[in-house]
Amino acid sequence: MKTVEQVHAELIAERAALRRAVLELLAQGPQYSASICDGLGQPRPGNISRAYLLLRELEREGLCAFEGESVAFPARRYFVITDAGREALR
Repeated sequence: MKTVEQVHAELIAERAALRRAVLELLAQGPQYSASICDGLGQPRPGNISRAYLLLRELEREGLCAFEGESVAFPARRYFVITDAGREALR
């Protein structure tokens, strides 16, 4: 059985890997939450809101930026990687 410390360390590593994967997708070009879910191979229902939360977190840290919103339905909020985000990938 795993200790609490082991589970915690695994969760932190998983979160770091997810953040890096999202930055790698953003490095390919502007992305929106559903395209990030698709790029990560995650089912959309339930994960789109998680993708937005992660994008907001990365945005607060200056690693990505909101680029704009589509005018087509459904509206999509596009995010791009920043120079700091590119640096974090190195």
